Amino acid sequence: MRGLIIKDLMSFRKRLATVVFVTVAVLIMAVMFSISAKSGNLYQMTIPGTDTTEQEAEYAKEVMSFAFMVLMILPMGAVGDTAKNMLFEDRKSGFTAVASVTPLTVRQRVLSKIITICGLYLAGAVLSIVISSLVSLFSDLVTFRQLFAVVIIGFSISLIYTFLMFDIGIILNGSEMYSETFALLIILLAIFGMNIKNIISLIKAGDNFASVIIEQAKNVTAVVLDRAYVFLSIACVLGFISYFVTVAVAAKKREVI
Repeated sequence: MRGLIIKDLMSFRKRLATVVFVTVAVLIMAVMFSISAKSGNLYQMTIPGTDTTEQEAEYAKEVMSFAFMVLMILPMGAVGDTAKNMLFEDRKSGFTAVASVTPLTVRQRVLSKIITICGLYLAGAVLSIVISSLVSLFSDLVTFRQLFAVVIIGFSISLIYTFLMFDIGIILNGSEMYSETFALLIILLAIFGMNIKNIISLIKAGDNFASVIIEQAKNVTAVVLDRAYVFLSIACVLGFISYFVTVAVAAKKREVI
């Protein structure tokens, strides 16, 4: 099984340059963003004045904080995208046909994939946390605790999406397009279901849309960031379920992993 993990990590090396580029770009943009938000043009947008109302200034702060938090998970996303693509590379390269006639068991092949994917996502999360800790020294928009929670949530949701895609891909005989589509659809429906009340209140807001969305953004952000561990717990549970489901399905099929 160690050989399978090394094989997958070797394919990651091909995309290492992309990860480095994204990481450096995010670090530069985050520092520039922080400086501008502290004393530059972005800062002027958050100060009520003749051209900016108090509501617009508050809205600008929320938008900038959200954009800043999303920026911090991009390095992890770059690593995670590579990990996600590994699920289907063996089928494209023909390795699944070879693996099916070797002594390697289905359990070993599935477990090696899950270990490699989790390891790469974890490495991406650590990378994002390190960048967040550096950038938080320059920024007053968000605290390191908030950035840490955002990275954990991004890490958890990425794992959930990948596990779903893994299971669906095996069930559909390795169909990459359909597995990505269905996994994304499940995630979006879950997010929509959890926020249905907020969405309805936004629809009914009318002229008060801006003030309502600002208030909701504050409430949702506070609740979500304080419950990052819930997302992580769900990802861990789904990981165990994904392993057993994938093993059970793959054992009845040939050349799907």
